[in-house]
Amino acid sequence: MANLFCCDTASGNVTNLGVAASVLEHRRYGYQFGDAVTGPDGELVFGENDNGGHLWLYFPKIKVARSTS
Repeated sequence: MANLFCCDTASGNVTNLGVAASVLEHRRYGYQFGDAVTGPDGELVFGENDNGGHLWLYFPKIKVARSTS
């Protein structure tokens, strides 16, 4: 199963987001993703790279940016 990670380049921290799982209609796990793109609102669209491939839509938690000045 695919295991997703998030890398914060500012802090150097890497967060494990866990396995890709969908519970819409029935439970389905993502195994191999071939492509990914970002949408206009920060969402991520992943395309599975297998014979029964699906598109996956992920809405990451939005981090509040704070001014350093």
